[in-house]
Amino acid sequence: RFGLLARFCTVTTLHSWSCTRFHILAPHGLINFMRSLSAFIALLSSQAARGETQCPVLLQTGRVHRQVPPEGAIEEPSENGDGILAGVPLDTEAAEAGAMEFTPSRRSSGGVYLQLDRRRYCRSKRKLIVNSHVDYAKAVTKLFESLAKAGFKHWGDIVVFRGGAAKSSTPVTDWQGITYVDLTINSFDYNAFSGLYDYREDPMICADTYLYILDTVEFDEHFPVVWDALHLEPGEQLMSPRPNSNIVAFGYGLVEKYGKNFDRVVTKQEGVWMEFGTMAIKGIERLEHFADKVNLTADRRRQGVADPYGTGHMRATFYYPFFGIYKYILWDQMGDLGGDGEVKPIYPPR
Repeated sequence: RFGLLARFCTVTTLHSWSCTRFHILAPHGLINFMRSLSAFIALLSSQAARGETQCPVLLQTGRVHRQVPPEGAIEEPSENGDGILAGVPLDTEAAEAGAMEFTPSRRSSGGVYLQLDRRRYCRSKRKLIVNSHVDYAKAVTKLFESLAKAGFKHWGDIVVFRGGAAKSSTPVTDWQGITYVDLTINSFDYNAFSGLYDYREDPMICADTYLYILDTVEFDEHFPVVWDALHLEPGEQLMSPRPNSNIVAFGYGLVEKYGKNFDRVVTKQEGVWMEFGTMAIKGIERLEHFADKVNLTADRRRQGVADPYGTGHMRATFYYPFFGIYKYILWDQMGDLGGDGEVKPIYPPR
């Protein structure tokens, strides 16, 4: 009844993939898996004799995502000996419009993790939820570059929700393992909360623990250590004292509890009020309203100003020591990234 679909692929040329599928079904899953493994080894042996190379094993439930290197991709050795394929995310209009300049070499997640919890079959124990916008490709690229520099390896643990899209998309996993979802909602810092609820049971999205971040962040070498150890109870929330740019970790139970709360569109000004807790916003609650327990980490630290995106507009820099995250804030303004590049005040003139 509860089965897995294993797909073993080999590469004959850069754009030619040969795949063999095996069904692993309960209650004889272990026996069938051993048979499948034996067949897979035999397959590799025969293809090795023909000079073919192997690609990583893809083990998924439900649907199979086709992972193909992008057109024109080339493989080069990196400094650490890994291959880096230069290309763009797979098959979405927004991905093509904001083609990633940086492409990490890892497709791995934190391990194939299959959890039976109602209808939840999750590929990862934890997911890094990146709240973004279709016009913020430059910020996402910088984010990925900093992750690679910090030594982060679990690219399959990343989900990027992009608000402000012309039309919504279903989750698409690129050949690097990163999952993208486009959303028509444009609630600035809160888009991904809405999308996460909608796809909370998708194997490529769901997890036990989520870390929610904005796209205008970078990471230091402390982050991978924190990531590997991050685990929260279903109703638990972890964050630094507010204001904290909505950098929060939480258990999957909060997603079920907040439901459609974040479908209410908020302006940038309302979003700031929510973050600071200075004013209640009708029709929407902050995340901690739904938490059984909220644990606080050390407060963020002011680090001066910087222009990480080369827009000519300085951003305030804050460091979150518990997570090893730097956040860049265009203070009381918006608009230097994407669109026409015109910077506007968040608050209307009095």
